Amino acid sequence: MEKQPKVSGAQATRNEEPDVCVESLVLPGSPIRPKVALANQLPQIIMSETATSALRCVVVTPEETVIDIAADFIALPLFDGEIGIGLHHSPLIGRLGYGELRIRRGADTTHHYIDGGFVQVADNQISVLTNRAILAEEVDAEVAAELLSSALGRKASGEDQLAIRQRSQAQARAQLRMARRPK
Repeated sequence: MEKQPKVSGAQATRNEEPDVCVESLVLPGSPIRPKVALANQLPQIIMSETATSALRCVVVTPEETVIDIAADFIALPLFDGEIGIGLHHSPLIGRLGYGELRIRRGADTTHHYIDGGFVQVADNQISVLTNRAILAEEVDAEVAAELLSSALGRKASGEDQLAIRQRSQAQARAQLRMARRPK
């Protein structure tokens, strides 16, 4: 049996076996070992990761699961802008704003009003937690205009009341935009 030379410091190693493709940095005494992938398994690994051909969109309110469908593309209102999510999007957690959720499936696009909340994206699944999610067609422009008028006329004397008034205005404006958008 051949003696291995004593290694001091970090040593880069390369396994020269024909079926193995590994290049790693190994520290002596480290419990961490490099992962080894057989070269003939790489196409299978890559194919299994790209086999998913659709996003899964789940929208949940405190009362019920409103939406649970496959989609090609999803656009969401964040508190500071809008985000579009396609297939294989990087994982994220975001705070939602008030506005339009668009879900595209092939040539069809559905529009929903969402009322803030949170979004999580992981493994081609978009999970939306929101207080309210309604179809854009169900948003009434007259009711939204009344809500905005009421929010604009509301007196606010403290920071809490000011925050409530601003939130009410943002919600009413978003609903009004949804009701007035071209169909």
